[in-house]
Formats: sequence, C-alpha cells, structure tokens
Amino acid sequence: MCGHETSPDTGRAGLVTQLATTTIRTPPTRRITRDEIRRLVDGLGGQLAILRAADPGGKLEVPGNSA
Repeated sequence: MCGHETSPDTGRAGLVTQLATTTIRTPPTRRITRDEIRRLVDGLGGQLAILRAADPGGKLEVPGNSA
C-alpha cells in the first residue's frame, strides 16, 4: 500500500462532491442577427441549387425518401 489509495466509497463520494460543486461554463448566448440569417439562407439556397443540378446517377439514395 502506498498510503494514497482510496476505498471505492471514498472515491465515489469525492467524485459526487466534485460533480456537485462543478459549474458548467458555457459561452454567453446571443441572438443571431438578421444579416446572419440571410447569409445562412442564401448559402443553403446555393447548396440546394447545386444538389438539384447534380447528376441523378451520382446522388445518394436515402432510404424512405420516395421523392
């Protein structure tokens, strides 16, 4: 024995205490701006146009999608 070993109960109790006192640090939330929404929609629209123009033989078949 090295003198620094803990029993399963002591180890678990220590972890429970650590979890109870730990705070989750998340970045502050902010709302997305109209300009950011517009850029996202424009970007998705461009990708949609590319997908529509793609060769049907090169498209991945999605199970359950009959369209």
